[in-house]
Amino acid sequence: MGGSLSILERLDLPASFAEAAAEAFKDGIGDVTKDAVAAHGVSVVWSVLASEGAQAFAGTIAGPLLHVLLRVADRTQGQLKKVMREPFISGTAKVKRMWKMKVITTADRVLRDAELTSALEDLNKAYSYADPVRDYDQRIQIRFLQVSIAIFMDAPGYAQSYGAELIPVLDQSLSEVRKEIIQQEQSLEKLSSRRSLGKEELARERQRRLAELRDPSFLYEVLGSTAAFEWKPGYRENRERILQSLREGILKETAWPTDTEIALARSTLEQTKQRADLLRSLKTFLEQ
Repeated sequence: MGGSLSILERLDLPASFAEAAAEAFKDGIGDVTKDAVAAHGVSVVWSVLASEGAQAFAGTIAGPLLHVLLRVADRTQGQLKKVMREPFISGTAKVKRMWKMKVITTADRVLRDAELTSALEDLNKAYSYADPVRDYDQRIQIRFLQVSIAIFMDAPGYAQSYGAELIPVLDQSLSEVRKEIIQQEQSLEKLSSRRSLGKEELARERQRRLAELRDPSFLYEVLGSTAAFEWKPGYRENRERILQSLREGILKETAWPTDTEIALARSTLEQTKQRADLLRSLKTFLEQ
């Protein structure tokens, strides 16, 4: 099912969701919420939408989400096997036309939704040709696209029907993002702890740990007895590689954290938390 990246990362969907959020919230939220976003980040908006329910979520995100997912489809359609590509391209072409269409009258709405329903059927055909294992990523991409089309049509029943398959994917991705958050929080805590020690104390810690690398008892513990192993081919070269790796680790762990480094760590953590908020909100919407 493809590589060590999560399914959402392989499909470039976290970036797409973030882009859709930014586009949706640029004009679609009130001044009070805009002030909150400026102060606390985009994650506050996902909390507001989640509390207001599915209709608020769908109404805000529908157009922008569909727009960015269509761009993802353009980038990835070449990866589809031939039998899937034709109905997939046909379906997305119909959606692009309807996304640009102005709905003025009830007749416009009826015609637009008929064309979008036809697009959903094309995508169903593409989905039916996808192997559950070999084409797993493509199946999930199609389902995300169908969910966004249904949301755009203001058809939450359709969206939740297509989205049922996505719940386990969102659960898995949420689990992965939570691990990222823990790791990033730990990294930020280490940076802050190093900063609190002060430059002089960090320098003393660096010298102490580097001196350990020259201690025979430490080398024996890490590398084993030189007398026992030095006769082996490549031992001395391997020993130097290990010691160099240890030196680099010590220098990194005892370096003075700059303001830029700490600010970047905080920004990265906030963005990861926003991804988690968005995934939770989308999961809540699909489960309602």
